[in-house]
Amino acid sequence: WSCQPVDYSDSPNALALTRLAWWYLMLKIADLLDTAFFVLTKKQSHVTVLHVAHHAMVVVTVWLVLKYACGGQNILTAAVNSCVHVIMYSYYFLSLMGPSVQKYLWWKRYITQIQLIQFVGLVVHAVMPLFVRCGFPLFFSYLCIGECIFFFLMFFRFYRNSYKKLVKDY
Repeated sequence: WSCQPVDYSDSPNALALTRLAWWYLMLKIADLLDTAFFVLTKKQSHVTVLHVAHHAMVVVTVWLVLKYACGGQNILTAAVNSCVHVIMYSYYFLSLMGPSVQKYLWWKRYITQIQLIQFVGLVVHAVMPLFVRCGFPLFFSYLCIGECIFFFLMFFRFYRNSYKKLVKDY
C-alpha cells in the first residue's frame, strides 16, 4: 500500500471509481451546505473558521482529485475520511434523540481524537509516493500533506479549547 498510481484508463474499474468519487464530492458539498443551514438558523457559534475552512477546502480538493487524479493513492484518504464521518454523524444523529439518549453520549471528545489520528495517518500515507515512486502525481501528495497538517492544527486547537481544562497560574 506504499504507492498506488492513478488509473487514467476507461476500464470498468476506473469508471466505477470515478462514479464513486463523484458521489463523494456530492457528500462534501452537502457537508458544506450545513454551513449555510447554520447561518440561516442563526447558529453563529457553529460557523467557525475551522468549520468553514475545512468544508470549503475539502470541496475544492475533492473536485481537483476527481478532475485530475481520481483513484490511486487518493482512495485511502476518502475511505478513512468517510469512516470518520460515519462515526461523527452517528453521534450527531443520536444527539437529536433527546435527553434519554444524550446521557449516553459521553464520547464526543473521542470523535475529535479520531479525527486527529486520521490526519496523522493520512500524512504518513501521503508521504509514501515521495519515497516509493509509482507514477502518482506528487502534487496531490503535497496537497494532502499540507491540508492534513493544517486540519490537524485547527482540530487540535479546537480540542484543546473544548476539552482540556485550563490550568490557572497561582
